[in-house]
Amino acid sequence: MAAMPTLGKIIKDSSDIAVLEVDKMSREKQVIIFKKVADLKGKGVPDVVKHKLTDGFHPRQSRTILDWAEPGAIAVCFQHGEHNAVICIGGYWYQCAAAEAPWWTMTTGRLELSYAYRGSTGKLREHVTAMLAGKEVVITTLKDRLFTRVSGKGVERNVDQWDAYEAVGARRLMRGKGWPVCRIKASLKMPNTAFEVIRDTDLIVGDGPATPDDVPALTKALTHEDARIRGEAAEDLGLIGPAAAAALPALLKLSEKDADTVIRVEAAKAIAGIDPHNKTAMPILVEALKHKSAKVRKRAAECLGDLGPASKSAVAALVTAIGDSDPTVTWAATDALGQIGPDAESAVSALVDALKDAGTRGAAVDALGQIGRKAESAIPALEKVLTGDDVSARWAAASSLVRIGGPGVKTGVLYLLETATRNRERNWTDVTHIFTAATGRQALPQLVDAVRNPMLRDLATEMASEASVYWTKDPLADVKDYLRDKDAHVRCVAAWVLHSARAVPIKEAIGVLRETLSASHPWARCQAALYLGKLGAEARDAVPELTRALDDSDEGVRHAAAKALKAVQRK
Repeated sequence: MAAMPTLGKIIKDSSDIAVLEVDKMSREKQVIIFKKVADLKGKGVPDVVKHKLTDGFHPRQSRTILDWAEPGAIAVCFQHGEHNAVICIGGYWYQCAAAEAPWWTMTTGRLELSYAYRGSTGKLREHVTAMLAGKEVVITTLKDRLFTRVSGKGVERNVDQWDAYEAVGARRLMRGKGWPVCRIKASLKMPNTAFEVIRDTDLIVGDGPATPDDVPALTKALTHEDARIRGEAAEDLGLIGPAAAAALPALLKLSEKDADTVIRVEAAKAIAGIDPHNKTAMPILVEALKHKSAKVRKRAAECLGDLGPASKSAVAALVTAIGDSDPTVTWAATDALGQIGPDAESAVSALVDALKDAGTRGAAVDALGQIGRKAESAIPALEKVLTGDDVSARWAAASSLVRIGGPGVKTGVLYLLETATRNRERNWTDVTHIFTAATGRQALPQLVDAVRNPMLRDLATEMASEASVYWTKDPLADVKDYLRDKDAHVRCVAAWVLHSARAVPIKEAIGVLRETLSASHPWARCQAALYLGKLGAEARDAVPELTRALDDSDEGVRHAAAKALKAVQRK
C-alpha cells in the first residue's frame, strides 16, 4: 500500500471489501468476533471473522478498538489478497494479518489512514459503493497538518506538529476540534496519495465536515428517528463551529430531552463547539461522568477531552473519574486530562498514581507529556516507566520526558536516539518528528551533546540540525558553550545549529567549521566540509582549508571537500 494512500487507492488495491458487524467481544482475551453484513467488492471475506488484538506499538491501539467494539458496531474491511487487511472503524484504522482461519491478528494501528477517510462507517459504506459504481463523491478526511508551511520569515512548522506526529504513531487519537476535517472529491480516478491530493486544489472542496449552508439539513437531522444519524448531525454541527449558531436552539433541546443519554452528551459537546461561552454544555458533560451507564460516562469523558483546554473547569471531575470502576471510563478520563493540556496541572499527582496501573499507564504517560512543563514533578515516575517491565510504554515515556523538559530531557533523548538507531525502519521517522516539533526544542542541547557518542552520532547530528529551527533563548545559551568544547564533533555540530538558528554571527560559525577541517577525526572533518558546502558562497573564506582537504587521507573528507568547493565557488 502506498504511503498515506487515498481512499481511491485503498479501494483499488483491495481484492475484497466487506461490511462487518461486531457480534461478540472479550476485553480480557482481546478478541472480537465479526459477522459479515455485506460484500461491497469480491466475496473473499468469510461470513465469520475473528480478530485477536495485540498491543501494537502502544497499548492505546488495542484499547481504542476494544472500547469501540460493542455488539452491533459496524466496520468496513479492506482485504488485500488472502493475508492482509485494513479495517476502518470510523475514527480509527488498524491492520490485520491472516492466521489460522477464521482468525486474523491485529498487527498495528494505522492512524495515518485517517487522511484517506475520517467519518462514520455508515457513510463510508455508501461512499465505497458509489465509487465502485464509477461515481465521484465528497468524503471527509482529516485535514492535513503534517507539512511545513512557508511564511515571510522562512520555513515555519505548525505549532501542534508534535501532536500530529504522535497521533500518527498511534500514541494519541485524532479526535475533536483539535483535529479538523476537510471535504475532498473522491473517486477511483483520484490520485494515489494524500500528498498529491493536497497539490491538486480542484479536489479540495472545503474545510470542515459541512458548510454553513448545510446547517438547516443537519438541524433537521437532529430529529431523525435513528440515534446514529442524530449523533452524527450533532457532531458535524459542533465541528462547523460558530457558523452553525442557528442550530443552537435545536441542540439545546436535544441536550435536555433526547431519550438517548449518549445523544444528549453529543449535543452538549456540539453546543460547546459552536459557542464556547455557553453555560449549558459543560454542566451536562460533567454530570454525565456520574451516570449509571459506563457507556455514557466514557462518552462524556471523551467529549470533554475533544473540547481540549475549553474543558479546564472539568479537571477535578475527570480526576475523580480516573478512579471509576469501569476501565473504559478510567482510560477516557485519563486521556481527556492530557488533551486539556497545561490547564490540567492539578491532575499531575493523580496521573502519576495512574502510572502504577497497567490499565491506565499508556494514557497517563501521554497525558503527562501533554501537560508539559507543569508536569515536571512527574519526571522521576516517568523515568521508572522508561526502565520498567512495560516495554509498550517506554517509547511514550521517553517522548513525554522530552516534552516536559527539565532534568528528564537527557534520559528521554538518549532512549529515543538509541531506540531509533537500533530500529531505523520503525523509529527513525518518529524520532525526527519528536525533535523537530516546537515542544521538543528543549532537547537541542542534549542532541548536540549526544554527538560525542559514536553509536548515536549520525542520528544526533541529523536531529540537532533539524531541531535548530525551534530555538529559544535558554537552550541556545547552553549550545553556545559547545563552541569551545574539547570534542571537535560537538564544536562542528554546535556551530551549524547556532548558525541555523541565527544565534551567532555567520562568520563565527564559519570560523569554527574552518578550524574543524583540521580536526584529528575524519568524521568531524567530513561534517565540517558538508556544512560549509551548504553555506555556499557565504563560506568563500574557507576555500584555502577546503582546497587542502582535497588531499586528505580520508576518501569521505576528500569527496565532501570537492563538493563543498563547487558550492562555495559557484557564482
